[in-house]
Amino acid sequence: MNRKIIGIVTVLPACACLALPVVALAEQDKKPEVMVVSASRTEMDLAKVASSVTVIGRQEIENRQAIFVGDLLRDVPGLAVTRSGSKGGLTEVRIRGGETNQVVVMIDGIRANDPASGDQFQWQYLTTHDIEQIEIIRGPQSALWGADANSGVINITTTRPSGAVNLNAYYEGGSYESDAFGLRVGGSDEDFSWGLNHSVVMQDGFNTAQEGDEDDKFKNRSTSINLGFRPAENMSIDVVGRYTDAKTEVDPEDIVCPEPDPPDYPPCTGTAFIVDGDRRSDITQSYFALTGKAAFMDGRWEHKVFAGQTDTDNKFFDDGSETFSADGDLSEFKYQTTWDFARNGRADGTDVVTFAVDYQEREIKTSGGVDERTYMTGLVVEGRTVIGEALSLTSSLRRDRNSDYQDKTTWRVTSAYDFAESGIRLRGAAGTGQKAPTSTELYGFGASFVGNPGLQPEESRGWEIGIDKAFADGNYEISLTYFKEYLKDKIVSIGFEDPMNPGSFLTTVTNAPGTTKRKGVEVSVTANLSNSMTGRLAYTYLDSDAVILLGDEVVGRESEVRRPRNTLSMNLNEELLDGRLNLNLNMTWTDKQDDEYFVPPFFTKTRVELDSYRVIDFTADYKISPDISVYGRINNLTDEEYEEVFTYNTPGRAAYVGVRFSF
Repeated sequence: MNRKIIGIVTVLPACACLALPVVALAEQDKKPEVMVVSASRTEMDLAKVASSVTVIGRQEIENRQAIFVGDLLRDVPGLAVTRSGSKGGLTEVRIRGGETNQVVVMIDGIRANDPASGDQFQWQYLTTHDIEQIEIIRGPQSALWGADANSGVINITTTRPSGAVNLNAYYEGGSYESDAFGLRVGGSDEDFSWGLNHSVVMQDGFNTAQEGDEDDKFKNRSTSINLGFRPAENMSIDVVGRYTDAKTEVDPEDIVCPEPDPPDYPPCTGTAFIVDGDRRSDITQSYFALTGKAAFMDGRWEHKVFAGQTDTDNKFFDDGSETFSADGDLSEFKYQTTWDFARNGRADGTDVVTFAVDYQEREIKTSGGVDERTYMTGLVVEGRTVIGEALSLTSSLRRDRNSDYQDKTTWRVTSAYDFAESGIRLRGAAGTGQKAPTSTELYGFGASFVGNPGLQPEESRGWEIGIDKAFADGNYEISLTYFKEYLKDKIVSIGFEDPMNPGSFLTTVTNAPGTTKRKGVEVSVTANLSNSMTGRLAYTYLDSDAVILLGDEVVGRESEVRRPRNTLSMNLNEELLDGRLNLNLNMTWTDKQDDEYFVPPFFTKTRVELDSYRVIDFTADYKISPDISVYGRINNLTDEEYEEVFTYNTPGRAAYVGVRFSF
């Protein structure tokens, strides 16, 4: 029986469970209000957001027992996640087919994308120990959050202490000689709060390469702090800081040559396949932010000032010797003011207008001689209103000024209408986005990648329309979204012969002519299957294609790599023994997808198809007392063999056990 049939057989019973009618359910309490802070420039009730949004809360993080945030994102509709090998391997998150650096990632409001890593966020180092909520906003968001928000925004909020001094700790160990532990302590009163978090994840790992027997180790240490002050009833000051130190062993790529070598070809010098070797990356990340808020006129007029700093230090070693380093700095200053029209005398955020100024300064320094700064200033205006308690409208307009490019204007509009009696909600959104070339693309990286200072920013436009339906007294909710996006001036890699060294070949980037087209469907279902069991189903269909270049000439179109056409996830969670025992079953199925590698001597791209695969995880958590619980999980329950990235191994069946304390 092949893998696809096995996957379908596994999924069908779960779909049947989610399709069952709700029988004899006890009266359900009204769902608590969920607030999001990235779908608008101000905090907003999730029920009023017209954009496609997914929120992952602390309880789900604990039920899944996920160590890394990237693993949780695999279940989100519209997202594709790939990891090169074991823990610490490059982890890429794509939203609706967009590139990894076309997603803005914020941690407590700090823009966390790394200027020294192509402006993409390094997901392989973000652990879940101190994460309270994750918001995923899909679709172009540059009108709100500027360059890089071409395909979406992921906003991460860390935990804040509440009440008297409390302490939380955990330890777990398991397969691949893994150890992980963390400590979280803090407290608060009416005028002051404080929190300190520290976690360590270590693993001897497995062999990333598909030959040899050398295990690739990984160690990650993360520390974060938060302080909150209320100098007056209408004022607050918050300070957050985060530091991560990660060391990852990686395997190099080996030479791949045409066989036999065609006549008159220069010697083969390209790379592609992963083999055993002694390479290592040492990464440090520092984040810091100071936020001040003040509200006047009974809360109707709010001011917010934000200063943030992101510093990254990336070092790479081969056989113990440093071969390359890249440091990135991102400084931010934001000011925004919001006026609440206070319908019926209440400042409830229903009808507001916001003006904002964003300033960024990015710097990258490399051991290869690159030392460049870029300055950006954005002016934003956003308006929100609700008409007749049913129609919600938002609009935003932004003007960005970049020190390296012409000014860019982006916009976004959304609308939603609630049919209260039927439980149906119709929504739609449209907008534009932009992505400025990265410092790496402009100025190069290492000895074999040459920058192109003539690049133009990528520009996108997209729209979506969706319908949400709640039924069976709100116990079932179904959401269906159709989206379409277009990307112009896509930046792509090409190979060329080194004019200073005939017979040697280099790579660079260029703006591809034509338009990259992406469209698809997102479906999500949530259900209260009984008083103790909940279910969730998410499905994505993605059709994403771009032009094929031969040199500078367009010769056709093809699907984009590492973007599976179909993805499916399912989760069942059950509480037993009056909530003392929690069981969670999670399944993800990924359709076959294309990957590519460069083949010398002309660095032409060669396509390869990766098989579809299915991964099942099971977790259990038992509360010995209100303060102590023991837990365990099995990842890849069926020991599936699969590839997410060509020639990189993936983990087989693995088991972990742990204990949590809360005092």
